[in-house]
Amino acid sequence: MLLNKYKKQIARILTSGGEQKAKDAIPQLQQLIAKSKQLNGPTILVGSGIKPEELPNLHRELCAEEYHLGTGVRQDGNMHLPIDPEKMKIMNHYL
Repeated sequence: MLLNKYKKQIARILTSGGEQKAKDAIPQLQQLIAKSKQLNGPTILVGSGIKPEELPNLHRELCAEEYHLGTGVRQDGNMHLPIDPEKMKIMNHYL
């Protein structure tokens, strides 16, 4: 993994696994996470389009250490609105 060369400078990598949404790239993300753990590389921060109802399956499939939550936890799915406390409760329940 080329990034191991920079592991002192790069602690984590935010990725959707190459797809528009993380849920559509489970095999790619599994490979990235496994390779990163095997080589003690940067943490794979899974993100892009993660919704509360999708997190249980995503986490079961990936067992990632970190997830990036954006519009999935915002009111009305709008990045410009505040975080929805109820959506955060759901997310926290699964992690």
